[in-house]
Amino acid sequence: MNFTCSGLISGNYTLVASAAGSSAVGSSFAMAAPILPVFPKTKRVLEGDVLRLICNPAGYPKPEGVYWSFSPLGVDQMEDNNAVAAAENQLGPLEANASNYQLQTSEGGIPNDTLRFTQLLMKDNGLYACNVSNIYGSDLTYVLVNVKDRWAALWPFIGIVIEVTVLVTAILLYERHQMRSKPNKLDVNAAPQDASSPSTKARTSGVLQQQRNATTEDADASKANAMEPV
Repeated sequence: MNFTCSGLISGNYTLVASAAGSSAVGSSFAMAAPILPVFPKTKRVLEGDVLRLICNPAGYPKPEGVYWSFSPLGVDQMEDNNAVAAAENQLGPLEANASNYQLQTSEGGIPNDTLRFTQLLMKDNGLYACNVSNIYGSDLTYVLVNVKDRWAALWPFIGIVIEVTVLVTAILLYERHQMRSKPNKLDVNAAPQDASSPSTKARTSGVLQQQRNATTEDADASKANAMEPV
């Protein structure tokens, strides 16, 4: 049996041959350099979330362990290909354990194949790499972890609420100003009331008195004329 071995099909193979009532068994090891799966896409998470990154290599013999490295990136650099490429050249070893993450071993896996964050922080934003090797070679794979502010999703909604509040306040102030600038009912009725003001009454009384005096004078003149002899 001949085949070209790769990490995906490496391991221990057993061959059983049977003929004419007899059989023979043989085994062999297919050796290959380890191959790591490619992480599908950027891990987009919120600050304070839990995250688990697993590097599970194929290949034989199994690597002795996984070596993690990290290069920090700013939130505004996550979509910048030049910044990501530069980060690949600035990777540094990741500490075995920290206050918010641990290196663990999955069931049936190899040592330190799991990087588990118990509480993501903004400083965890950046490029991560896991590296494995055996006597036949090595492999390296990358993953971007984009940690976003937990309130980031609410900022657009908060902005809309603020805009609506400002707009409603402006409308109310405008309506209030318009109401103040318009004459009220008391002002409208003020003109008729002016006709009965003291000064107007005085003028009216004077005119009436003059009319009475004129009438009295006319009456006296008529009486005088009537008394004169013919």
